[in-house]
Order: sequence, then structure tokens, then C-alpha cells
Amino acid sequence: MPNPENLSKIRQEVDYNGDELEKIMKDKKFKKWYKDFSDFDKLKTTPKGYPKDHPRIDWLRHKTFIVSHSFTDAEIRDKKFLKKVTEGAKAMKPLIEFLKEAMA
Repeated sequence: MPNPENLSKIRQEVDYNGDELEKIMKDKKFKKWYKDFSDFDKLKTTPKGYPKDHPRIDWLRHKTFIVSHSFTDAEIRDKKFLKKVTEGAKAMKPLIEFLKEAMA
């Protein structure tokens, strides 16, 4: 959960470079593992300073930027589990880089 200063920076990056985030979120490798940000701790209203009709308003309402993937018990026990986790982490890396750059 980013502190208020970093949350503001991330929202600004989403505002300015939303096309880049959309490209990341729609990438086939990413979509294989993750759907979208978790709705955990999401604003019901528009964040201060952004119009209600902003094209990325759904992402701007987030206070956390969490993506997750669930594994079945059988997948966890499978010999290829580590390979799958690694693949999922690689798919998430562009999102992590986007968020990291926003807070720089």
C-alpha cells in the first residue's frame, strides 16, 4: 500500500501514461496470470484532482495496486510449480517496473 506521496505519483503516472499501463495489463502473458488490480481498498468516488469521466478512472480509484493468481493444491504439488511461479513473476515484471518508475 503506497504512502500518500507515492500514491499521488502513481496516479499521476496512470493519468499521463495510461496507454503504457493498458498495454501492460492487456499483454497476453500478463492476462494469462492476472485479471486486473484487486478491488481491495478501492475508492468509491473519484480521487481529488481527476474528472469523473477520466478514461482511466477505474485505475485511478485504486489505493493499492495488487494483482494475484491462485493455484490449486494439485498445481502446488506439481514438479513444474516453481517454473509456473517464475513465469507468473516474469509476466508481472513490466507492471512492477511501471509502478517503480512512477515513484522514482
